[in-house]
Amino acid sequence: MRRISRLLLATTLLAASAIAQQQLPVRSIEAPIQWGGVYHVASGYMERGPSTAILGGSDAIYDNTCEVAGYGGPYYLPLEDGALVVDGGRLPSTTSPSPNAGTFDRYRVKSFMLGYRTFEQDVVAGGPGAKIRIEFWQQYADCASTSSAGPPTASFTLTGLPASVTAGTASSHYVAVDLTGMEFDMLADGDGDFDSSGDLFGWSFSPQDQVSNPPGLGTGPLLAPVADIGVCAFGASTYYNTPSAASGEGLDNADFFRMEGSPGYVDNCYWVGGPPYRASFYMELNADLTDCNGNALPDAYDISSGGSTDINANGVPDECECGDAPGVCGVGTSLNGCTPTIATSGTPSASNAGTYFVTATGMDGNRLGGFLYGFAYGPINIGAAGGGTSWFCGPSPRQRVTPSFADTGGTAGLCDGSRTHDLNDFWFNNLGAPYSFGTTLWIQGWNRDPGSASMNLNVTDGIAATMCP
Repeated sequence: MRRISRLLLATTLLAASAIAQQQLPVRSIEAPIQWGGVYHVASGYMERGPSTAILGGSDAIYDNTCEVAGYGGPYYLPLEDGALVVDGGRLPSTTSPSPNAGTFDRYRVKSFMLGYRTFEQDVVAGGPGAKIRIEFWQQYADCASTSSAGPPTASFTLTGLPASVTAGTASSHYVAVDLTGMEFDMLADGDGDFDSSGDLFGWSFSPQDQVSNPPGLGTGPLLAPVADIGVCAFGASTYYNTPSAASGEGLDNADFFRMEGSPGYVDNCYWVGGPPYRASFYMELNADLTDCNGNALPDAYDISSGGSTDINANGVPDECECGDAPGVCGVGTSLNGCTPTIATSGTPSASNAGTYFVTATGMDGNRLGGFLYGFAYGPINIGAAGGGTSWFCGPSPRQRVTPSFADTGGTAGLCDGSRTHDLNDFWFNNLGAPYSFGTTLWIQGWNRDPGSASMNLNVTDGIAATMCP
């Protein structure tokens, strides 16, 4: 449905303006296209070579790199110095329809890849190299002017890019752009939600300070054909849709775009027609897709926005480094054959932020029981010499949770006893919040088991609880 809506919009735009009915002249380019390397935006350093280490389908959130070989190409669109073209696509949110449903509602873009043809002389040959300005808009309406689109979300001027051996001769390149230290955020589906309106993002390509262009030619973006010619799958080669695919067409990308500042053309919406059939501009976006707390937002954004703390400044939200792990230490068997277990709900907190209930079940019925915890790990068999089956998680000292001696309930002789306690409340109101973020405690439940070789006790398995903020 989205594909149809964009084509209908194209028809409307083209019917509204005679200028917009023009097909822009694309030109075929020499092969092979060269891998230029990785451009590091923070330093402006162009790392030469064919490295694509910062790219990949598992990190790609937008891939419009469909191969054009075999379709009369490859092709590019020549642009005059300072002219620009703006293309659009979509970054899916968690509300996007299948099969292109994302797992993020905001993306932190860490790199992108572009393809271009240039007539500039390369830096290593004594020239200035190619210079290209790339801009991104978080939300962009098809063919909208850059003035109506407002300030771009991010803007990068790439200088000294790979170019030709001789000024005035053509060469074509792919370049990966590393944004380490310069990453930027974009809401998915334009505003964080798919609603079939305002769901697109935009990006522009503009050559700068060109000095070696032959008449009518200039540095311009490479083209990739749209999916309906059967070459690449729509939305493929991304983390959410067939990441193993070699390339794809950018989600909701169409074959029309905005062009501004080009001599002889009115600023308007244009399209590419004929060979390579229908096409749009080459671009791949890659994002940091770590989301340890599962809130559909990048961890880095959680920290930078204040939604999560990062007290140890290691780039991981504190709530992902705290919490609890069940099943540690050993579980005892009472003389009645009871093997109690312990479970939790909530989060252990140094500041009493919410509840943290521990519950022991399967205890001997109608016995005194409670909870205890230690401060170091190293399981100790209680009464091993006498055949005891219970274990403490670690050595003394151990803290009892008060009230310590309460009845487990249930029926004597059966394993239907239980105890529960809010440890956040206990730590905060009884001990004055003595444990700081990151402290790990080993928690167990216990009940009296008269005659047992395990010090007359039967003890549950353990919980390793690391304090959250």
